[in-house]
Amino acid sequence: MKQSNLKTAALLLILLLLCANLLFMYQTKQELARLNNNYSATYNQMQSGLANLQYQVQNNYNSVENLLKEGQSFLSDSSVDFTLQNHQLLVTMRAVPKELKSGETLFARVEAGGKTYEQATDADYQAVLAVDMAEEITPVFVIRSDAGVRQESLDSIYVADRFIVPFQSTWLDSLESSSGATTGLDSIPLSKGKHVLSMKIQLNETSPLFTREDIETASFVVLSTSAMEESGSLPEAAAVARAAGDPEFYKLLTAEDNDFPLTHGEMVPASLLDGTGDFSLLYYADFTSFFEKKENIQYEIYFALTTKDGVSYASLYEPAATFSSSEKGSDSGCGNGSLTLLFP
Repeated sequence: MKQSNLKTAALLLILLLLCANLLFMYQTKQELARLNNNYSATYNQMQSGLANLQYQVQNNYNSVENLLKEGQSFLSDSSVDFTLQNHQLLVTMRAVPKELKSGETLFARVEAGGKTYEQATDADYQAVLAVDMAEEITPVFVIRSDAGVRQESLDSIYVADRFIVPFQSTWLDSLESSSGATTGLDSIPLSKGKHVLSMKIQLNETSPLFTREDIETASFVVLSTSAMEESGSLPEAAAVARAAGDPEFYKLLTAEDNDFPLTHGEMVPASLLDGTGDFSLLYYADFTSFFEKKENIQYEIYFALTTKDGVSYASLYEPAATFSSSEKGSDSGCGNGSLTLLFP
């Protein structure tokens, strides 16, 4: 009997110890969770505080930097603009010096294409410089006197960014058109079974880069990249990027040969529809003969135009449209894009 009571007491003691241990573990786990939450909250607060501090420091740095620049600058205001004329850039530079002492003269300078162009400003502190075509120009203002020279360079300007012409290409739905009918898209003539691509170019009416009367030639350029890859005529970097489906393919294509799509493609003359106005130009061309080949090759269509002044614009960095055709059917793509200025 006594032995049985001892066993029972021992079991109860063990159970009590287990319960106490479980309770301790639970409390410890709860405390660890609380500490972890506190740590996470503290860490997040520190991160947020650090981010705010970095933001404030950066703002203060930028403010100080701007103040220093303003303090060091001898100009209170400046502006640079340019237009195209006779294969040159006419760069108009104007500045307002904070102070121009007796014997000092303000000059406007442009650095472009490894050349330097300079001219004294007029009574309004303005100068117009004729600069040879270049992809990038750097405007500089210079103050000269017998005592010495001071100069201030402005940010460089990428010329092509100022000469962009938007367009919208559309494959016309020839299957629903009957012979001799028109598509309804600005009355482009279209016969049944034809594959016609339209290209609408919308010019800035306030300051257009060119008008209808300025255009000398316009054409579509059909480039078969698949065939070129097989023949090895596609630049290596571009071929690798295209095979990998890299969207940078077209940039790599033109990086090695700026006019690659234009010099390696097949020219298709573009017809200009009359009656669309001076600032809304609608070109079109029939590509049915390409579709009828059914070669199962992917084609890209580019667009290029040249003005009577000899200035050219083209959709170099991306095609205006795409298409392919095989015995199983055809596929085509089109959309929005932009024509960019071609440099000699």
